[in-house]
Amino acid sequence: CMWTPYAIRCCTSDLRPPYTLVNAHYCSWFSRSEADFVGKTVSEVFGVSIFEGVRTAMDKAFSGESVTFELLNPIPGAPKHMLVHYIPERDLEGNVVGLYGLVLDRTEQHTANQRVADSERQLRAVADNLPVLITHVDAREKIKFMNATFHEWLGVDIQAAIGRQIGDVIGPVNYSQRKEQIRLALTGERVDFEVSLQTSGGLRDLQTAYIPDVGADGSVHGLFTISTEVTAMKKVEKQLTALARVDVLTGLPNRRQFEERLEEALSRSRRTTRPMALFFLDVDHFKSINDLRGHATGDAVLSEVAKRLQSSIRKTDLAARLGGDEFVVILEGIKTVEEATAVAQKLIDAIRLPMTLSELALNVTTSMGVVFCNGAADDGTAQELLDRADRALYLAKSKGKNTFSLEAV
Repeated sequence: CMWTPYAIRCCTSDLRPPYTLVNAHYCSWFSRSEADFVGKTVSEVFGVSIFEGVRTAMDKAFSGESVTFELLNPIPGAPKHMLVHYIPERDLEGNVVGLYGLVLDRTEQHTANQRVADSERQLRAVADNLPVLITHVDAREKIKFMNATFHEWLGVDIQAAIGRQIGDVIGPVNYSQRKEQIRLALTGERVDFEVSLQTSGGLRDLQTAYIPDVGADGSVHGLFTISTEVTAMKKVEKQLTALARVDVLTGLPNRRQFEERLEEALSRSRRTTRPMALFFLDVDHFKSINDLRGHATGDAVLSEVAKRLQSSIRKTDLAARLGGDEFVVILEGIKTVEEATAVAQKLIDAIRLPMTLSELALNVTTSMGVVFCNGAADDGTAQELLDRADRALYLAKSKGKNTFSLEAV
């Protein structure tokens, strides 16, 4: 049988009761014969220290109580982990005259449990030291596991969080951002999404995965959540995006951003029926500046032109560099052609003021083409407006440069 029995018979006042029965399995555990046990006490067979280890449990059994306890056995060769059950033996009058001891070898189970505990401890150590938010949530949205990063980032009491609703732990704002994703994951669908989280260390961008916990029968028992911080990567992405839309030399928006903004401005103009103007200009004799003064001086001229354009328009307007010595300006919220004409003249005057670049005095001028749009639906596409401004620019150059030409659509 699974249990290995033995019997100890004594009077209740006898504190050193002898064995009266042992089975063969019990003898084999300790490599002894039945004669080594019967008639001898526990302390005589195994020593006083082992007897003292079970004495309290024996006393309870001799007082009439059934006792079950775990025993760590120090005797080499015998099972290390034992489950011991003491059952009082009673005479016909009900007096306790001895006890039966039943012993089960729990070594294999204990070893298996220890392996599981060690594995869980190792996984917990790994999970707690990762800069990642990890949870296991059951089908009722109650937290079953939460790693220590939640405490580090959000100050969550991990032990107090176990068994609580996830919405109560992370707060209503954070929960509302994830509610739909949680619902989808609990239907069995893996969900990947990006979300921002306000933490003790500031706002963090997270790449989050909700992975359904699907049982062998196909039912969803809950979900695992893994949130990895991607704040640094997002910052780099934003910087790269900004660089891709900004002219490195002048700091003005580049052609890509200009094209986006022109489409937006044209749409607003049509929606509000408010006029707008597009200015297309370049630097007169710029090739000669490069050839005679060098490219460094040419770059300095372009940077100065950009500054003067920027300082001559409103913050709501846009100045951009298309490339080379070509610049554009988008002017919104104007009412008349006269307003566009006045701005064009202002830009011409601002640029032809003498430039002092590294102690070199230069007189630089610009030619400009202007297209005025009245906000009608038939104003044309963004590219058509740019083409018209380009033609107007060349018309200004044909007039002798250092001037502008305006076309009203």
